[in-house]
Order: sequence, then C-alpha cells, then structure tokens
Amino acid sequence: MYISRLGVLLLPAMLVTTSCATSTQSASQGRSGGRYLITAEEVAAAAERNAFDLVQRLRPNWLRPRGTETAQGTVPVVVYVDGMRRGGVDALSSLRLDEVTEMRFLDGPDATLRYGINVGGGVIEVVTRRGGPS
Repeated sequence: MYISRLGVLLLPAMLVTTSCATSTQSASQGRSGGRYLITAEEVAAAAERNAFDLVQRLRPNWLRPRGTETAQGTVPVVVYVDGMRRGGVDALSSLRLDEVTEMRFLDGPDATLRYGINVGGGVIEVVTRRGGPS
C-alpha cells in the first residue's frame, strides 16, 4: 500500500519534469530543424541555389555513404523527391531551392521501413512546393 501511494505522489512530479525538459529542448533548437530536418525557414534563409549545396553546408553528414559494407562497397544515400526515387545525392544538384519546402534524413532502418530494401544507406526526403507533404 505504501509503495502505490508513493508512486501516485511521484508520477505528477515526473510528468512536470519531463514536459519542462521537452519544451526547453524545443526552444533551444530555434529555427534549426535538428540533425534530421532542414526546415522551410532554413531553406528560405539560404544563399545557396540548389539543394545539394544547402545540404552540404548545413548537414554534410547526410551526403556520406553509410551502412554495412557489401561486396559492392558502402551502401549509398538515396534521394526521394515528393515520394519518388530520384537517385543518389547528386540528384540534389538539379533541385533549385525555390522549389524546396523542406528536407528530411532517414537513417537506414527507418528508410528501409518506409521505402523497402536497397535504401540501407539512408534516404534524403525532399518535399517541394508542387508535391506537398509526403
């Protein structure tokens, strides 16, 4: 009986502490979308002309091949634009920033869950003004 009463008393305190930490973390990110997102605000403020140059400046680690080594080498990062596969990271060079709304990186496991096999190196998802949210 004593333990359950203690738990009831501690639960509200834990919830308050957790919610404060979450709001502080969100506020500290400011205009940045974090390490897995390039926001519309970041795109609008960019001086670069194409998506590749912006990713190279803001999130260069997105461009690096990753994943497990295979007989053919490291698994490359794949680019999807508005839900359609466009190829490797070089496909970003053909996307003008005035067309881009936001970009998101999915690591290998998340990319595989969403897009199936052959994307174990990760995916850069690009949402354009024409395509809307994916």
